[in-house]
This record gives sequence, structure tokens and C-alpha cells, in this order.
Amino acid sequence: MFSSSEVVKAAFLGGFVSVFFIVNLVNASRILLSSGQRSSRIERETFKGNRVRSIQLTIAGFGTVTYFAVIVVYCISVFVGLFELLSAWTVDLHPTLSVCSDVVGATFIAVGCFIFLWSILERGRRSNLNKLVTWGAFRYIRHPSYAGYFLMFTGLVLLLRHPMALLPLVAIPGYVGLATFEEQMLIEEFGEPYLKYQRRTGRFLPKRRSPRTDVSEAD
Repeated sequence: MFSSSEVVKAAFLGGFVSVFFIVNLVNASRILLSSGQRSSRIERETFKGNRVRSIQLTIAGFGTVTYFAVIVVYCISVFVGLFELLSAWTVDLHPTLSVCSDVVGATFIAVGCFIFLWSILERGRRSNLNKLVTWGAFRYIRHPSYAGYFLMFTGLVLLLRHPMALLPLVAIPGYVGLATFEEQMLIEEFGEPYLKYQRRTGRFLPKRRSPRTDVSEAD
């Protein structure tokens, strides 16, 4: 018989997945319906037949799909009474450590989801401007959507403490490789403005900012 804590975690993860996909669906629909929307150069180049990028995309995509698949499997197993099949592989911790791990894991997932959705909504809202995006989440880190995923992946490991939660972590090297490629493309496209933006922001973590740091903002 599963515990009430498992029901709470499954309910939290189910709500998280629902919000994540609803917001993404709304944002994607808005972009598709917007006038004059075209794919960026980075998007076009990313999906060209480069072997290294194909591997990076495959790894990132596999890990991301696995992440949501693990959540679905976990939720189903809890709500249909099959959690015993998974519990044998769950890492047991002292009750205090278990609660701490649950709280930190849920926090990582919630914060990661917020950062990810913030970045894609802001980018989608300004996608037709053909400008370097340095506002919103991008004011602090250059790849907030990837950073959001990293937090969500790590949070799931801490929340579930099950070997299957480790599988999505394989996506991280893929996203790191894609981030490197995207930055090369942005340097080619924007030149010195992007180099300045690189110097004052972190790739996945915020840099300590000087009070004199001048960040360009768009209306």
C-alpha cells in the first residue's frame, strides 16, 4: 500500500505536468497564429544534417521525453495501486532527510518550471522582433530554458529517489552542446553586442552583477 506522501508527490507532479503543457500549448498556438512569424536562423541551422548536432538533439530529446514519461509512469503507478512495483528500488532515507529531499526536489521542479516557462513566453512574445533577447529571464542567464530543465531533472531525482529518475539526466550533455552551438551562431549574427552580453551574464547560472552593469532593455 502506498503512503500518503506518495499521493501528494504524484498529485504535485501531475499538476506540474498539466501546467507545463498547457502553457507551452498556449504559447505555441500564439506563435503560430502571429503574423509574419518565421523560424530563426538558429532553428534552421540546428535541424540541418550535421552529425554532431543530430546526436546532441537526439540525446537532449530522449532525456526530455524520458523525464515526462517517468513522471507519467510514477503517477499512474501511485493512483492505480501499483507503486509496490517501484518502491523496491526507491532509496530509503531517514524520515527527516526524506522530507528535506522531497521539499528541495519539489522546489527545484517548481523553480525550474517557472524559469523555463518565463523564458519561452518572453521569447515567444518578442519572437517577431528579430532582436537579441536580453530581457526577462535572459537578463540573468543566456539559456534559461535549458537551466530550467536542469533544475527540473535534478528535482525529480531528489523527489523520487528512484533509479528511473536518473535517466533524464542524460539530456544535460545534449543541451550543453546545443547551447555552445547556439552561442556560436549568435556571435555570428549579432557580433559585439552578443559578446558584451556574454561577458555580463552566465550561461546557466547568473553572474554576480556590478551596480554599474548596464543591461540593455527593449520596450
